[in-house]
Amino acid sequence: MTTSLPRVGAHVSASGGLGKLLQRADALGVEVIQLHPTAPQNYRQSTMTGDEIGRFHLAVKSHDVPVYFHSIYLINLANPDDKLWHASIGSLEHYLELAGQFGAVGTITHVGSHKGAGFAAVKERLSHTARKLAAHFKEHKIKPGAFIIENTAGGGGTLGRDITELHDLYHIFAVELPTKICLDTCHLFASGVAVHEPKKFDEWLTEFDRKIGLKNLTAIHLNDSKTSFESNRDRHANLGEGEIGAAGLKHVVQHPKLKHVNFILEVPGSGQGPDKENIDRAKSWRK
Repeated sequence: MTTSLPRVGAHVSASGGLGKLLQRADALGVEVIQLHPTAPQNYRQSTMTGDEIGRFHLAVKSHDVPVYFHSIYLINLANPDDKLWHASIGSLEHYLELAGQFGAVGTITHVGSHKGAGFAAVKERLSHTARKLAAHFKEHKIKPGAFIIENTAGGGGTLGRDITELHDLYHIFAVELPTKICLDTCHLFASGVAVHEPKKFDEWLTEFDRKIGLKNLTAIHLNDSKTSFESNRDRHANLGEGEIGAAGLKHVVQHPKLKHVNFILEVPGSGQGPDKENIDRAKSWRK
């Protein structure tokens, strides 16, 4: 699939295996796939064989569809509990290695929480994490997929809640690993970025470009928000049915500085996740 327009895709369930995932992706008409290669609620690692990985890699290549992994929900790379910190690192090592084997762009990751200690207090822990990951891949001669940092809605002590934290996170990890950014429109809106006001959003993008670089932005989770501006709550709504609204999201999709970005929907659809109606709506906004 070749297009001068940005690609539109979705998070697709891998339930039933990778063959079923590709069938679902074809039915939805996605141009980008995001998936959890393992159950996202635990640290259990994949048991896929090399043959299975190879077949999926070839199938994706023949479809010309970029693939992203999304890390498990339990990860906290700043966790002061050594056991849980090591578990988080182990899960991420596995995902980044799998991403390299699959030919995926990388793994989109919620970095975690400072648990009330403040960002400055966990910077060295995060730097240690980056060094530990890099050492693992170097020791085992592994070429990982990109480590992709996702912004947060700003609730609690979550890391990546504003552009200053995103800047610091990016530079902590980029020293050691291939690192990119994924922005979630719902999270931006909930954390106080005026996605619903084009002029203010344009100003924020300019600041992002200056501090991090738009060339380092690989994907946008295109989601509306069920909750109000600056709510600090992560509640996704279908496109045009939430507080951001169709006009604001359409401006994002059509933005001339974002033509290189892959758009990935994580909306509820009719209750089973992104559906063809939402995907077609996002595609129609590209024109």
